[in-house]
Amino acid sequence: MTRPHGAQDGWQRRAWACVFACALGALAGVAHAQAPQVAAPAPAADDSRFALRIQAPAEFAGLLQKHLNILADLNATELQRLVSELPADARQLMGTQGHFSAHATATLSAPAPSGPLLGDITLVLEPGPQARVGNVVLAVLPRADEPPDHTAAMESRLRSSWTLPSGQAFTQAAWDDAKAAALRAFTQTGHPAASLQGSLADVEADTHTVNLALEIDPGPAFTFGNVQVEGLQRYEADWVSHMVELSGVVPGSSYDLSKLQSAQQRLAQSGYFESVFVYVDTDGPAHRTPVRVKVREALRHKWVLGVGGSTDNGARISAEHHWRQIPWLNWSSHTKVKLERDHRTLEADLRSPVGPWPGPRPAVRMTTAPSPPASSTGWARPKTKNPWTAPISCSSTAL
Repeated sequence: MTRPHGAQDGWQRRAWACVFACALGALAGVAHAQAPQVAAPAPAADDSRFALRIQAPAEFAGLLQKHLNILADLNATELQRLVSELPADARQLMGTQGHFSAHATATLSAPAPSGPLLGDITLVLEPGPQARVGNVVLAVLPRADEPPDHTAAMESRLRSSWTLPSGQAFTQAAWDDAKAAALRAFTQTGHPAASLQGSLADVEADTHTVNLALEIDPGPAFTFGNVQVEGLQRYEADWVSHMVELSGVVPGSSYDLSKLQSAQQRLAQSGYFESVFVYVDTDGPAHRTPVRVKVREALRHKWVLGVGGSTDNGARISAEHHWRQIPWLNWSSHTKVKLERDHRTLEADLRSPVGPWPGPRPAVRMTTAPSPPASSTGWARPKTKNPWTAPISCSSTAL
């Protein structure tokens, strides 16, 4: 019986496929038998010299971790000394939070084979109760050049504004802030040379209270004198003095830091100066002390050029010119021109420096720009042959 030629070829192909599959299976088995068994990599050993573990309430654990003076590179002897000093450092740190009866212990465990080289330090902290403010004694030193009732009035004002009264929780930060606020009340109004004469925080650990005492030397009462200006080259000192007086710094009036700051801000915002510093010399005479104004004048001309664009109006170019002193007029001008594809804008602003008259300075503004046509969509563009044809508005404004 003769097989068809196509059937004989299919049988031969299946036979060779079986032989090839068996050969591949044998090779795979040999390769699997010869492959070495690779173990999973062991975790790397901790190469730190020691580890610090803190057992404390959550609100104090971060504080201890941040502020304890612990160096990372220590040998065994230094580490033993650190462990012995660590409880005292922790108690001192807790004292700044008002916990003066805190209990702390530190132990060093033997090093483990896979752990730190020198072992683990365990710090256990029990904060104890927080101390409260007890008695508060506030005093102002009397001065021979001031009547006794003035000293009593200053003490009354000091007590009414005190920020750490009896019964409040004590912390070192609150104590420092209260002292600074008490002194600031004197140095900002009337007595810029005031100083802390003495302060005391007496801790009673048995009753968990802290008694406070504070004494302030107010120094002499200062009053403003005449204005002395330094650094002027193009402008007159009279209008600078007038701007300072407009802020309340009047000769003969009581010293007030906020008025000096207001005068400094007024001069800085005038645009005529790059830097302004207004102050009094507390080492000088207290009565009608000179008000010193140090300035550095700004450049007479300032140009600002800009280039941009938008999908509505296309390319845009702008130019601004600030002229801080127009000749023979002593006014300042600010001119701005903006050119777009369909819009043209011109703005001019004239301002006078403050004059000998009381009140604000006058200014004249002029603006011109085409008015866009009414449209129900935001994509409409004005159709005009001359984009400069538009109403001009002028106004006089007191600034």
